[in-house]
Amino acid sequence: MIPVIPKREELLDRAFGRASRRVSGRRFRGSNVEKAIEKEVMRIDIAGNILSDSLFSIMTKTFSFEELEPFYQELVSLLIDVRRFKESLKRMKWAAGKILELKKEYISKVKGSRTTDQAREQRVIFYGRLNSILKDIEDEMNYLRECRRALKKLPKVKKMDTVVIAGCPNVGKSSLLAALTGSKPEIQSYPFTTKGILLGYRDDIQFVDTPGLLDRPFEKRNPIEKQAVSAVKHLADLILYVYDTSETCGYTLEEQEHLHHQIEKLGVPIIPVENKSDLSGKSLGFLRISCKSGEGVEELFHEIKKRLYSV
Repeated sequence: MIPVIPKREELLDRAFGRASRRVSGRRFRGSNVEKAIEKEVMRIDIAGNILSDSLFSIMTKTFSFEELEPFYQELVSLLIDVRRFKESLKRMKWAAGKILELKKEYISKVKGSRTTDQAREQRVIFYGRLNSILKDIEDEMNYLRECRRALKKLPKVKKMDTVVIAGCPNVGKSSLLAALTGSKPEIQSYPFTTKGILLGYRDDIQFVDTPGLLDRPFEKRNPIEKQAVSAVKHLADLILYVYDTSETCGYTLEEQEHLHHQIEKLGVPIIPVENKSDLSGKSLGFLRISCKSGEGVEELFHEIKKRLYSV
């Protein structure tokens, strides 16, 4: 989302070094003053272009907040100060433009030099101005580096039909994901959870298990955790809410129903299912499945496809 941002010294060394190498590898003709002017103009042109191109490259390779999917917009706004992020990019753009402006100005000054020393002096001043510009945006560059580190926590989910699995802890959500997809889930990091999220795929459907997110009442969460939960509504086309009517998960049916009603407020269609049908327990009238024996899993998958693709 954000490319590696070199340190100020690295940017300057790259620009000045490449300019010097290009000049040293070329023959110049004319008087000593004419050759000095041509050399210094070339150094200024190359160094200025490399620095401005480097800054423009950082901007073009950095994501646009407005172009993100709503799911990512909500998560990004939790991890970074979006206003400061945008201002930092604007300062990078200013710096890149200022470098090109100064390049033109100092090339003109070098061309007006009457001695080799004057030509060299103008180039040295230009190099000093480049250093000053990068110092002026050093805070912004440091903040973009912070943003890059923070945004590494974002999960890489695909843009496709997505089913999110919810329910109290230990009701069998990860087992259901494995039963539906027939494969070991892929683990992705997720902000404000220590367990990350689990991803699985089948027939162009993405299944997501969210340990630490949709597994406890909202009133027990702080505002940031609530927003992280809220972001899931942008990801999910459908939610599977898993009950354990045997209550061997450690949560009563009343507690499980309370969480179910809270998740309904996200406004995403829900299919409630009763897991652990192989164990005795009260039936709530929902589809009964057993991840352990496989009972009802294919029937549930057909229902998922019906709900996702119904017109």
